[in-house]
Amino acid sequence: MKKQNLINNCRNCKNKIITCKSIDKQFCNLDCYNEWKPGNRTNTGKTHFKTGEKNYKEGFWKLRKTPFKIIAQQIKETRLERNNYKHSLETRKRISIAQRGINISQFNGFIRVQKYSIEFFRLRDFIKERDNYRCQYCGDNKSRLDIHHIDYNKDNNFINNLITLCASCHSKTNYKREEWKKEFILINERRLGNK
Repeated sequence: MKKQNLINNCRNCKNKIITCKSIDKQFCNLDCYNEWKPGNRTNTGKTHFKTGEKNYKEGFWKLRKTPFKIIAQQIKETRLERNNYKHSLETRKRISIAQRGINISQFNGFIRVQKYSIEFFRLRDFIKERDNYRCQYCGDNKSRLDIHHIDYNKDNNFINNLITLCASCHSKTNYKREEWKKEFILINERRLGNK
């Protein structure tokens, strides 16, 4: 099948150009393109610069000619700024309320980060063995297993307050804590009733 020839006009000198359908030539040569480029470039909608404004010529062409390393450095700097950003106290309060699954009236301050006691580390293997090395929520036994405090108090290391969960289920327990407490208490009661 032969390619179909098209006849276009050069955008700069208006001479006729013969092209094919797959290659849409708009200029007769590179000199014509370079002559046309600086002043007659129209906004294609791909940039926020508008034709005729001061920023169009300076900003658009500056962006086009900026080396990749400089652009990568600018992106890196904006990411660092975002990572160093700290939320206001009010925003942190709203995030904390959403994670706990409570109302604003029930908010009684921020939860401090507690460290685990030595007793907890001694009990970890015993709890995993008691639960047959399975997640007590989804039954998974292939992924990493964590030990979870049902009442979220890291100082309360009673055997009935500890339950084995896979990493996936354990990450879900940071939200709507009251609902998870009820769920795990039911699971514990079922487990104790079966023995």
